[in-house]
Amino acid sequence: MKSDTISDIMRIKEELIAQITKKSKTEYLISFWYGNKRYRYSNGKAIGLNLSPNLFLVNERLRQAEVLCSAFTMAIREGWRPVEVEARMTIGSIADRSLKRKQSLDYSTSYKKDLAYVKSHWDGFVRKKRLEEKLVDDLSVEHIRDFIYEYAPSPASMANLKRNISALLKDELESNGVVLNFSRIKLPKAPQNSINRYKI
Repeated sequence: MKSDTISDIMRIKEELIAQITKKSKTEYLISFWYGNKRYRYSNGKAIGLNLSPNLFLVNERLRQAEVLCSAFTMAIREGWRPVEVEARMTIGSIADRSLKRKQSLDYSTSYKKDLAYVKSHWDGFVRKKRLEEKLVDDLSVEHIRDFIYEYAPSPASMANLKRNISALLKDELESNGVVLNFSRIKLPKAPQNSINRYKI
């Protein structure tokens, strides 16, 4: 009986080891196991720390991720544990949830129609890339960029699509602990129309 207790304690200690893992080639997460579940964090919001490594310059992110990992390790040592909330959102469901929430608010009809239109394309992109069942933590700025470039035919429409997909997803993502810097998505500039002026 005693050995079982020791085994349980060792298992719990092993579960509560914070580690830096990669979300993409240039983005990091802090992850650990607890209660047979894997928890992943892109920022320190859960432990009351205002730190988001993936919002820093690329060459600074690993160092900031190390700082965040140390902060989680210290919090765990001091007794902090992840709060069990509703199941983590999937990439395939977050747009639907966001649209329903925004449709219940006092936005213009045209704005709501724009978001619904963007969502229909986003849903197709998510299915095509087989992202439906992946957790929102796996969503990256690169996914958003690829969506914009694939579904917008011109620089002007790209800017509009970027604005609308940000409006659709950003708040819901951040409420689930995922912070994506949409400003990192660089778009081609729309060509300026040349105006010929003639002197009379």
